Amino acid sequence: MKLSLRSKAILTVVLITAAFTAATAAVSNAFVKRIIDREYLKRANDLAYTVAVSLDAESAGNLCDMVMTVFRASEKKIGTDQAGTPDYEDYIAQFSGVTKSAEYSAILGELRRIQSVNDVDCIYITCVDPLSRSAVYVLDAALEDACPPGSFDKLYEFNYGVLNDPKVGFPAYSTNTEEYGWLVSAGAPIVTDSGKVVGYAMIDISMDEVRELQRGFVIQLILIFVALMVVVAAVTILLVNYALVKPIKQLASAAAGYTAGDQHYSRRLFDGLRIKNKDEIGLLADSMRKMGSEINDHIASLIAVNKELSSTRRTAERMGELAVRDQLTGVRNRTGYVRVADRLNEEIKNGTASFCLAMVDLNFLKKTNDEFGHDAGDAAIKKTCEVICGVFAHSPVFRIGGDEFVVVLENNDFAKVEELVKQFRDKLKEIANDTSKLPYERISASIGYAVFDHEIDADVDDVLRRADKEMYEDKKRMKTVRTY
Repeated sequence: MKLSLRSKAILTVVLITAAFTAATAAVSNAFVKRIIDREYLKRANDLAYTVAVSLDAESAGNLCDMVMTVFRASEKKIGTDQAGTPDYEDYIAQFSGVTKSAEYSAILGELRRIQSVNDVDCIYITCVDPLSRSAVYVLDAALEDACPPGSFDKLYEFNYGVLNDPKVGFPAYSTNTEEYGWLVSAGAPIVTDSGKVVGYAMIDISMDEVRELQRGFVIQLILIFVALMVVVAAVTILLVNYALVKPIKQLASAAAGYTAGDQHYSRRLFDGLRIKNKDEIGLLADSMRKMGSEINDHIASLIAVNKELSSTRRTAERMGELAVRDQLTGVRNRTGYVRVADRLNEEIKNGTASFCLAMVDLNFLKKTNDEFGHDAGDAAIKKTCEVICGVFAHSPVFRIGGDEFVVVLENNDFAKVEELVKQFRDKLKEIANDTSKLPYERISASIGYAVFDHEIDADVDDVLRRADKEMYEDKKRMKTVRTY
């Protein structure tokens, strides 16, 4: 889409404004989020340790022992990810005795009092099973959707430290899941007087409302910046239009008159420019006035040179094409092959070479020339080339001698060289059995191929010699005596 300079200036100012506003919003959002996260992580951590030290560790330990005894004895452990299924209900039923204990009722009441006073979503007690790397729920004080004793979740990798040192606990961390939303969680070890860690007091604090407040604050901030930047953008656009766009439009109008073909009229336009800028635009206007008197001669000179260069280029292209093209068959000649071989030799040096050479030789060419004339021999050579090009349609073919052809196979053709060689031989058999053709049209040819092997081939010539040897072996197998 073509835009005027004024439109581009406006678009540039708008984009810069938008980018600055977006960057400010992103930085502000990250800064506010960092402050909020830090405060809530500290709160969760402090509250977890407060709960851990306020609980009766012996009673909590008894509950944990009851749950873990059943958990370890259970043959099939069903996690909370299968909650609501019959298997899960059967599994949880094994822990029904835990909820009937006196310790369970006493600790549940205490946790709910702490939960209510501190306005948190959930306080619960877990034990860690190192074998399954799971946190097993012992008691959940949540008023809704509480996890029953024996249910468990897999530990996050960043909490694996508790497996090596139980007293590390669960340092405060935040998560965002589809099931629970934004949560800040922390877990402190419940330690007996003897120093044994019997479980962990866990805290979950919902961050969903906080995130909504954060988004609202950022939106307000964006609106304020947008309003400010609109004013700045409007003033900037006016200044740019006066100082840049208007004088440049005058210069463009004068130049457009020149391209229309009336150079004398355009010179008057250049001379009539009234640009008073004392900057680069003013210098440009002066230069355009001087340019008007000289540009006609340059244009005429350039047109003549361009015509000469175009003719020379076309001649060079024709000569280059003829230099590598075989006149009889139309495929590339030995010169073309040498260029490709040079490229393959470079790949061999670089260790990136992957190719195959196929050598094809027309049989009985001398006999054809002697019995039917050289025109028939040329026809046999052309027919052989036609068959080679038809089978090896995606690989370059080179006529490197009177009746000798080389095919360079790479990529897909390289991968199916054996299949292509078989197709070539089958095609020759089909032609040989076609009694409707003249004797010299029923061509016979030998083929051999060699795949580049970096352990035995120093260059392309080594590969070609092996292909040539295979071709002569094929010629022997075909019995070189033929009767027309």
